[in-house]
Parts: sequence; structure tokens; C-alpha cells
Amino acid sequence: MVTRTYQDAEAQAEDGLRSNNIQMWHYYQRLLQTANGRYHVRGVNLNEAVNQSEATVRPMRFRTWLEQVWGPEM
Repeated sequence: MVTRTYQDAEAQAEDGLRSNNIQMWHYYQRLLQTANGRYHVRGVNLNEAVNQSEATVRPMRFRTWLEQVWGPEM
């Protein structure tokens, strides 16, 4: 496991940008965003999100959905 400081990750991202190494820049941007709390999941219960949503959610079996989208079984 490698531990980096926030400043090191910033410097590496800038270096990737300067050298046109987009993969390196993207990798360090993800690390920085993680450190900034972007990917922090406060609630892991999908039901709460659905209940707060105005959308109507109706569970269905995958087969039912597939037949609705692609048509009945041949």
C-alpha cells in the first residue's frame, strides 16, 4: 500500500497534465476527489432515496422487464 500526501497528489496531477499523460492526471484527480469527500456515501439505504424521490418506483422481475423492452419469448 502506498500513502501519499494531498500535496503530492496535487503535484502528480499537475505533472500528468503538463506531460499530457491524461491517464495519470485522471488517476490523481480521482484520489484528490476521494480525499475531498466526493465519494462519501452518507446513507447506503436505497429505499430512503426512493422514498424521498418524486418518481414512482415499481419493482419487477428481470424477465418481465426484458419482455416489456424486447418483446415476449419466441
